[in-house]
Order: sequence, then structure tokens, then C-alpha cells
Amino acid sequence: MKRYLIDKAKQLRISDNLLDIESWRSDHYRPSQVPKQTNGSDCGVFICAYAHLLGIGQPLNFSQADIHHFRQRMAIDLFNLHECKAINRNQPSS
Repeated sequence: MKRYLIDKAKQLRISDNLLDIESWRSDHYRPSQVPKQTNGSDCGVFICAYAHLLGIGQPLNFSQADIHHFRQRMAIDLFNLHECKAINRNQPSS
């Protein structure tokens, strides 16, 4: 993944100083340590849950039973983002 991001940044001509991928922390999980989905429809929510937890430095300690919570949290976050953008659009510019 790191190699892909470095190559993509070069392709898009993103400065090495702007995107310092080499300094990113790299956690390694064995397959047995990574939560697995048990259906064919929650893969996107699982990926978002992985990204969220890794991004805030938390362990990947959830299961299929927790996906409903993650799905609700994502919906709330998207709604709040939409509301925030709507408020900003309606404020007069200075």
C-alpha cells in the first residue's frame, strides 16, 4: 500500500515534502488478528472501520456484530458534514 501511494503521489506530481509517506507508522496484523466480515455486503463498512480505528491509533477490536454501530456512526458523520456545509453556504461573506 505504501509503495502504491508513493507511486501515485509521483504520478500526480505531489511534493515529497507535502506527502511524507515514509514517516507513516506501519502496523502489521496477522490475518487472525483482523476482524472478518461474515456476509457479502459489509466490506465497505469494514474498510471504513479499519481506517477509522487505525487513524486514531486504536486496535482493531470489533466484529460483525459491531458493524451496525459503525454504519450508524458513518451516517451521523455524513449528516453532520452536510449540515455544516449548508450552514457555511448560508453565512454572508465578509
